[in-house]
Amino acid sequence: MRMHSDWTHLIMVGFMGVGKTTVGRRVAQQLACLFVDLDQVIENEYGPIADIIQHQGEGLFRAIEYAALQRTLAGSPRAIVSTGGGIVTHAPSRALLQQCKPVIWLRAGMDTVLARIRSDRQHTRPLADERVGDRFQERAQWYQAVATDIIDCDTIIPKSVAEIIVNRYG
Repeated sequence: MRMHSDWTHLIMVGFMGVGKTTVGRRVAQQLACLFVDLDQVIENEYGPIADIIQHQGEGLFRAIEYAALQRTLAGSPRAIVSTGGGIVTHAPSRALLQQCKPVIWLRAGMDTVLARIRSDRQHTRPLADERVGDRFQERAQWYQAVATDIIDCDTIIPKSVAEIIVNRYG
């Protein structure tokens, strides 16, 4: 079932550890288009996100993230865009995402997220702290508010999630 083949930016949102980057890379490869990881864009320009948050605060980081999203949407050709897990906490970013289609929420339960975060040795997750459960709960409403599509990825591997997306939007 094809839903949208006329999109310019296919945006993935979801909590940390749900597979946005892994799935996004696979989808971009299969659709032969650009892959943009907003976290990587920010780190290339400003350095490690953990350092930005620690030294300048989460508020400034969210403003930087919003600007990176704006630039990506304005400047990049057809692209798969992977956002940071907390982008939805920033009202201007949410408003911008609500203007985009499709926005795919990669949704997973807290147990899945925690297991993936613990097993991921490649990424530093500065907000995977004692408030991670609270963040998970409060962000769900915002992912729902921006999403035009939801894929539950608790029980399916990234390759299968990517195939679902390619089949819907390719």
